[in-house]
Amino acid sequence: MTLNIFIYGFTVMSGQVLILRSFFTVFYGNELFAGLVLASWLLLTSAGAFAGSRFRDRPLIYALGAQFVFAVSLPLVIILINYAKTAFGIPEGAAASPLLTLGVSFLLLAPCCFFAGAVFPLYCRAAEISVRPMPGRVYSLEAAGTALGGLVTSLFMIRVFSALEAAWIISFLVFLAAAVNIFIRGGKPAARIAAVFFLLLWLSAFIYNIPSRIERRLVEMRYAPRKVLFSADSIYGNITVTEYNEQRTFLTDGLYAFSVPDSLNAALAAYVPLLQRPAAQKMLFVGGGPEPAVFAADYPVGEIVCVEQDALLAETIARFARIPRREAVKIILDDPRVHIKNSAAPVGGLSAAPEADADAAEYDCVVVNAAVPASIRANSYYTRDFFAEVKRVLKPGGILVLGTGASGDYMNRALTMALSSVYKSLKDVFDEVAVLPGARAFFIASDESLSSDWRALLAESTASGAFRMLDSGIESDGDPARVKWFTGALEKSPAGINSDYRPLAYYYGLINWLEHFSVTRPVTSFVFAGERKAAYGLIIAAFLFMLAAGRKKNRMLGFFVAVTGFSGILFQLLIMIVFQIHFGYLFYRMGLLITLFMTGLAAGSFAGDKILFFRKLPMRRLIEIQSAIFILSLFLAFFFWLAAYPAFACFMRPLMPAGFIALPFLAAFPIGLRFPVALFTLDGKSHGSPGRIYAVELAGSAAGAVIGGIYMIPLLGIFGSCFLLAALNFIALSGLFSYNLRSSVS
Repeated sequence: MTLNIFIYGFTVMSGQVLILRSFFTVFYGNELFAGLVLASWLLLTSAGAFAGSRFRDRPLIYALGAQFVFAVSLPLVIILINYAKTAFGIPEGAAASPLLTLGVSFLLLAPCCFFAGAVFPLYCRAAEISVRPMPGRVYSLEAAGTALGGLVTSLFMIRVFSALEAAWIISFLVFLAAAVNIFIRGGKPAARIAAVFFLLLWLSAFIYNIPSRIERRLVEMRYAPRKVLFSADSIYGNITVTEYNEQRTFLTDGLYAFSVPDSLNAALAAYVPLLQRPAAQKMLFVGGGPEPAVFAADYPVGEIVCVEQDALLAETIARFARIPRREAVKIILDDPRVHIKNSAAPVGGLSAAPEADADAAEYDCVVVNAAVPASIRANSYYTRDFFAEVKRVLKPGGILVLGTGASGDYMNRALTMALSSVYKSLKDVFDEVAVLPGARAFFIASDESLSSDWRALLAESTASGAFRMLDSGIESDGDPARVKWFTGALEKSPAGINSDYRPLAYYYGLINWLEHFSVTRPVTSFVFAGERKAAYGLIIAAFLFMLAAGRKKNRMLGFFVAVTGFSGILFQLLIMIVFQIHFGYLFYRMGLLITLFMTGLAAGSFAGDKILFFRKLPMRRLIEIQSAIFILSLFLAFFFWLAAYPAFACFMRPLMPAGFIALPFLAAFPIGLRFPVALFTLDGKSHGSPGRIYAVELAGSAAGAVIGGIYMIPLLGIFGSCFLLAALNFIALSGLFSYNLRSSVS
């Protein structure tokens, strides 16, 4: 049974990674969709855990049966996710509405998650029957399997196999473990035959490439009538290349990245910066594909650098882009932000101290091409922190140019605030900021003079060919009245400065995107009306819930478990986001952080089992654990502040790799420790207690995934989220303390 529990944790975590990755590829890979899908997963798993706690007899048989259903449904869910856009008629490169995504995720995840959740309480009940009660041991074994599953899937399986192929392998492992268990325990002949049949069926299908054929056909259906030239997964996401009427479109995770040829937009991205600095000798392009850099090479620019993080995407561009090669254009494989940060650092060190600026400066122009940030990852190129890093690599008189989606004549409140946050962040770093409105707006920033007279710049330009076709459009967009209107709207907006630790542009960009869907417009209006007041509402609601729990032990423990589940998922999100800020986005490193977190859960649960045999007064132990979680919320804020504060940069940078290895483990340890202690505090009165506690924990985690990813982190920022977590945990601590005090008096 020990092996089955471990494999259960391994397969569930692997399945979660693959399903989330498939949703990101087919739908939209930002924090809103991650929160919706993760919340669906956790809520359905919570319902399954509650249902599993109701089964009293033959729990091991039911547990194996639930695992079998999970194994069969996992590849089927991956197939249906890939078919969903085709079924609902969502066109290529477009994102589905949040309501549709939530409905699809609930519908498709139901069989997988419900039965996966039911397995845990069933194994706890089986352990109760067979040996001494050890639900804490079951929790630690499941967490250990989860940790290994996250590590193997993130570091190996997604590199070698497609999502469906990996899901096929995971299902095979479940069938294999079930077959071993059936033969060891002397199962009935029918069960043995069924086990062998499914093993051979799954193995034969994999040998004959059935999963890859199915996946290839689904991709072709999704992008029809376009011809699919290439589709593959890298460690960063899915890359697909389609062709229609001689134009090739590159998509990352199902969303439009750029097209080739796209002469108008590419030439505009190169022409705008060169109008301001026609004598530029070295340029850096981030995003938008390689075509803008090729157009810039028509100017007498000595060196043009394109930074591309994904090696597979760089290879795909070289293979399918069909653009002329230019000697001046060089592609560097690196995270763009890390490349800029390292360029600003002195040779042989990690510090980006101001005295190193003169030596670090190397670019005349840095050009960033992207849409309005609708994810925290995209937002990192629109923050004050990023602008300060760019400033250190610019030569005297150098410029930073941001090209982003906007509107030439009308902007709603959310779009205005998103762009205003970017504009004010630029003004906070650079002395001069000029704008060029339009359907694609440009922000130009420098410490030396910039011209807002676009007609004069066009008259002085020596450009020819494709560039001259843009003159009329630039002259219209750069009309003085339009520039005045656009600049005035941005300056009057109440939006604050956008930073890594408080991603306001992402928050308002997300609201702007949500307003494209009629079903979510009332929600965005409510968000604008409430904004920060919601934080106070959350604290008041938690306080009232704690008071309502009163003298009921089960209610108080349920509130405590829900708050720690909420805190656990937020700790994980906060650590991953801050890690991404400092080290760049690497999917497999994200998997490593999740693995370290789950390892901490397993270690804490195992330690909690030991504490039960050597200590008394479990309620006091819960108070100690809750105190540790409260202190941890404040410690995270302190650690993140040290990592962000420039005065401590030299001191913190060498320690940060070790710190980010230790933090996930430390954050998860007290949460894992809590489960067996909370269970023991109930005095073992109900055989369903482990499943119910597990269900409440998952429900709290689901709330944390949605509220944290969509509201707390974007609007309150990293530090505000840590302090709000501290407040919630202090309320839970107060409730436990008052309950313990009343119990002692009575």
